[in-house]
Amino acid sequence: MKKFIKYIAVLASVAFVSACNLDIMPEDSITGSQMAQSPTGLADAVTGCYQMFFGETDDNNAWYLRQYYQFADFSSDDVTYGHETEDELNMIFRYGERNENLGNVKIFWLQSYKILYSANTALSIAAQKTELTAEDYYLMGEAWFLKAFIVHSLARLYCEPYDPDNAANQAGVILRYDNLDADNKARATLKETYSYILDCLKNAEDNFKQGSSSRSANKGFASLAAVYAMYTRVYLYMSDWDKCIEYAGYALTESGGEVISAAEFMNTNNNNGEYNDNGYFAETYSYPETIW
Repeated sequence: MKKFIKYIAVLASVAFVSACNLDIMPEDSITGSQMAQSPTGLADAVTGCYQMFFGETDDNNAWYLRQYYQFADFSSDDVTYGHETEDELNMIFRYGERNENLGNVKIFWLQSYKILYSANTALSIAAQKTELTAEDYYLMGEAWFLKAFIVHSLARLYCEPYDPDNAANQAGVILRYDNLDADNKARATLKETYSYILDCLKNAEDNFKQGSSSRSANKGFASLAAVYAMYTRVYLYMSDWDKCIEYAGYALTESGGEVISAAEFMNTNNNNGEYNDNGYFAETYSYPETIW
């Protein structure tokens, strides 16, 4: 009899719990739908993209910007490689020794797609709004710019140089069009990759022109000037010299910058090789030449 009563009690408990249909939410995060309903959800999502450039990893050496500058600069003529190390950093000095098994090669690819997903999530939040404000348009401009920046950086570091005559046959990168685009897919062609980048920049430009925000005063955030500068870089890599010059002019006009002579540029340091307080890089963050 006691066993029978215990059995009934267990069944009743299960039925009670099932009937409750509890919604359990984590305390340290929110869902996409919750962010869409939050007044600051879009701004938080876009700002979170920037955070991922220098944080959000368990490994202090795995953050995006560390890998970005090492990949982009250490193999250039700016750096002289003088000794061997046991760190994988040693390997990325030489293009021929970069491979998919290196931790820094893998982590940069992974972090790039995390930021791309976050930018797509921000745009999906904006798409759920019934009415967009000037601030919303501005934030969408930032998200589109970040998508262009991330994909172009991937193309620079994981693809062959763009060949206008052969780009349709060159391997590009995997393209993600929204936050639901998660299926396994092959790499796009390099021509498709650069078309994607230009489309993102066009969307960024259009949204920045429709929007306005106090964020425009902070050079830590993307802006219309940054979009024009990015256009310039992309067309430079595509060997489209006329477009490159055209958008360089737009970038200078929008940012309030100016073209300086080679002599002026060389004078950014004084004769002793020390930092020149009157040089163009004396106040990098606040100077007009700093676009983003």
